Amino acid sequence: METKHKVSLFLVSILLGSMLTVQFTTVHRPRIDNKVVDNVQMNAELTQEKDRQKFYYSEIDRLEQQIKTYENKQGNREELVKAMAEDLDKVKLLAGVKAVKGNGIIITIEDSFDAVAAGGDPSKAASLDYYLYQLINYLNGNEAQAVAVENHRIVSVSSIRSISQNNLQVNAVMIDPRKISIKAVGNIEQMKIGMNLFPQFFREMGKDFKVTDVTNGSLIIPAYESTVDFKYAQPEGDKKL
Repeated sequence: METKHKVSLFLVSILLGSMLTVQFTTVHRPRIDNKVVDNVQMNAELTQEKDRQKFYYSEIDRLEQQIKTYENKQGNREELVKAMAEDLDKVKLLAGVKAVKGNGIIITIEDSFDAVAAGGDPSKAASLDYYLYQLINYLNGNEAQAVAVENHRIVSVSSIRSISQNNLQVNAVMIDPRKISIKAVGNIEQMKIGMNLFPQFFREMGKDFKVTDVTNGSLIIPAYESTVDFKYAQPEGDKKL
């Protein structure tokens, strides 16, 4: 029974490690509009992205070494199970399959008569999904650690698609694009700097763009709940999912 329990935990470790690897590869990044950023900002973002990648890969290496330790460990069963559970919890946080909370911002994007009266064109909302992804990429590049759109966690396998002017799909779930809430936990001031150009983009679609700070640590980002089928991606080496 003990051996079976250890094997089960080990397999879960392999699964979550694989999810972590997928989570921290490029996240469906759309093309960068030259009008959005200048070279200085792009270089700064590239440096940040490299730093983030170094951290993620070092964390994956650490977990792989920890798994090897589990394989060779001959100590107390309760200590082994506790150590594995703690590391699995960390991986869940990093992979987006566990809810998190902290300080952050709530962005509300909604249809506005005032924005239309000021020259906004609702027909431009056909590119809403593109600019939402751009916005999320900029949040991630400016110290956001977890993001959700209408309480749907954004991870590497997430999708945002404009089906029509009145229908938006997030993680295969239909939401109303007339009012969208985006929650992001992270460095509040840095995230605001990263998205300072976006209010104008959404106003040009006839939408208001409002940002609310949450500074009491109570902003909750839910876990990614859909099942990820690793049909095409498998861990490198002999282990299979």
